[in-house]
Amino acid sequence: MTVTSGLESLAQGEFEDIRDKAAAKASRADGRVKFWNAAHVGMGATAAAAAGGAGLADAGMRVLAGALALVSRLR
Repeated sequence: MTVTSGLESLAQGEFEDIRDKAAAKASRADGRVKFWNAAHVGMGATAAAAAGGAGLADAGMRVLAGALALVSRLR
């Protein structure tokens, strides 16, 4: 019985180590997701503002404004 209980405690320790490493990786991944979501919103807002400015500046710039507006919605 002592051999089995020794193996069980060793296995439990390994499982806890794996669980802790997975939790740390998940936390870092959540941070990256939050960063890139904010970056996408920031870039989209900037592109939309540029498109609006280009569209209002000159009638010849409407094609550029349309292209910028479409690109701002890409993800």
